[in-house]
Amino acid sequence: MTNLAPSVRLPAGARVVVGRVQQMSLFQKGTLWTALVSLLFSANGSIGTPVQGFAVGLLGILAVQCVLTGRAKLTTFSIYDMVLGLMILMSLIVATQADNPIALVSVCALAICYMACLVLARSFSLHEILQVSALAFAGMAFLIAAFYPSDLLTTLTPSAAKRWTLRVGPFGLHPNLIGYMFGGGAICSIYALIRSRGLWFVAYLISTVICLMLPLAASSRAALLALVASAAVMFVPAVRGLSRFWKRAVLGAALLAFVLIVLKLGTIVAYLDEVLELSSKTRGLGTGGTGRVDLWKDGIDLILGGSLQSLFGYGFRGSGPEVIGFQTESSYITILLESGLVLGTIYLVLVFRMTAVTVVRSWAAGTRVSQTETFVGWLLVYAVLESVFNRYLLAVGNTMSLFLFLLLLKLSLSHARGSGGMARQR
Repeated sequence: MTNLAPSVRLPAGARVVVGRVQQMSLFQKGTLWTALVSLLFSANGSIGTPVQGFAVGLLGILAVQCVLTGRAKLTTFSIYDMVLGLMILMSLIVATQADNPIALVSVCALAICYMACLVLARSFSLHEILQVSALAFAGMAFLIAAFYPSDLLTTLTPSAAKRWTLRVGPFGLHPNLIGYMFGGGAICSIYALIRSRGLWFVAYLISTVICLMLPLAASSRAALLALVASAAVMFVPAVRGLSRFWKRAVLGAALLAFVLIVLKLGTIVAYLDEVLELSSKTRGLGTGGTGRVDLWKDGIDLILGGSLQSLFGYGFRGSGPEVIGFQTESSYITILLESGLVLGTIYLVLVFRMTAVTVVRSWAAGTRVSQTETFVGWLLVYAVLESVFNRYLLAVGNTMSLFLFLLLLKLSLSHARGSGGMARQR
């Protein structure tokens, strides 16, 4: 894999340092990679909860190691850090007062992840976080391809009967979560692909294809829509930073895709209509987002109900159907319900601001923006759009959510330090 660091000859025993940040050691890469990959099994029957605890424990161990080795210094805190910390504190208070042990355990796990990720965000660069995450998504993609090859291919085969029951949900994961995870995984894989050579290039090329296949196989329309829309938003800045070889490759792929669409438009539309069930009576376009619109209305009514709970929140994991009587089916409604109108609104404004700033910097002509920051912008746009339809924006129980949790803490720190800090953290 291509390394950002210049090639230098070091004396024996010396530690490698880029700018002011030491490069990740093999132990650190392996620990973070294992934590991310293990969450592939977070919904797999009886082992799901222990797996999540295992991932949280690994993050804690990695954070302690970073502190003991002097990598991290908690001297600067962003507004995002403080708002998120206050949200978690409020959720802890609510969870201790409510008779909901599952919520209390979830908030404690979130608090541990928060403290660990505060350290990790000050220990690793954006590039290193993306690099390890891309490797994690590649590992998960190969695991799914190895254990579920027939399910994956059958689901993508035209005219397969019982389309709903064939939606790929490997290792017990919900199809919508598969779409969310591997839509983001595709972006990470592309990032690693354009920076790799040799066998790594081949590995990331295969993982990119699998990551793109999985949302389609899972019939996750939200993930596919968010992936296409975010790619359209970030296409120009992403291509602008590519090498001449990759610019020609992207141009050739675009021309080939255009020719195929023109020649096979009817066939392509019919295939997507069947695989994505666009005309289905239960999941089609006429169902109001499979009933989501009605659920969103119920959620908004509850948020604007004027009660103290709507103002201060139900606490993390306090907006489940067992508490409010219905699924929210949107990250934004979930966050506003769980953290309240005040903190929830401030948190979302900060997320939107970080996304907008990163996108604008990537688009701005005449500025030297790193390829890493451009792909971070692509990931944020994808997550923000996809979160309209699903509840994974603020969570740590799956790979994509945990990765985004760490990424936002890192990005908020970089923005707090200004453009100079961003340049040093690449």
